[in-house]
Amino acid sequence: MTKDLLEIQRLSRYFGGVRALEQFDLKVRESEIRGLIGPNGAGKTTFFNVVSGFLRATQGHISFLGKDITRLPIHRRAKLGIRRTFQNLQLFRQMTALQNVMIGLHGGTQAEVLDALLRSPRQRREEAWIVEQALETLCFVGLSHESDVSASALPYGHMRLLEIARALVSKPKLLMLDEPAAGLNTTETIALGDLIYRINESGVTVILVDHRMDLVMKICENVTVLNYGEKLAEGLPREIQNNTQVIEAYLGRNSAIVREGTYAKN
Repeated sequence: MTKDLLEIQRLSRYFGGVRALEQFDLKVRESEIRGLIGPNGAGKTTFFNVVSGFLRATQGHISFLGKDITRLPIHRRAKLGIRRTFQNLQLFRQMTALQNVMIGLHGGTQAEVLDALLRSPRQRREEAWIVEQALETLCFVGLSHESDVSASALPYGHMRLLEIARALVSKPKLLMLDEPAAGLNTTETIALGDLIYRINESGVTVILVDHRMDLVMKICENVTVLNYGEKLAEGLPREIQNNTQVIEAYLGRNSAIVREGTYAKN
């Protein structure tokens, strides 16, 4: 029986008098692809920031793998297996694609400053392993031929893939994707959907925030809808598509919430 990987209970986050999240509950099963949608300002990115540790919860509890992580710092949550991407790209643009992905592993290495200064055997072994893992991950996302290209020289769609690779290289248990299809054309979005399937099939649970309803409705098993920081609806994609409250609050009565594009799980 599949168990819950992430459990959110009555989660709230206030910014002064503004309630970005209010008494929000969520359960995400292991190996699930969960969609999280809502209009701009609904609280989706705030949710990501609170779960990943970039922001403290005002109220509520966050449980990951059965462990209360509500007050854990970012690095402790990352070590447990939580990784995320950002709506606005957070790449080191003057570094190569390979170097950007390698950064995703340096936080978990054992070599110390003295090892680096002396180029000890342990430091050299770790560095070789980091390079190997980074190259494998670049290959997985389709960027192996651009490993030596600086991030700033990559096409925009490849920058999006590079940020996913950096989050993925540490083999997380939970990957939170914040608007990964932003700025992508239809062909790139279809390819992104295929990549998310492959990530999920490798054993990674995914929470996807995106405004591309064609992507969300095609690849997500369940969809949760946020509105003004509160849960508006939750269910299967077809249930969300036909939910009157969702249509009125977010999609609009004339919205085409599923566009053309084929995503097939192998």
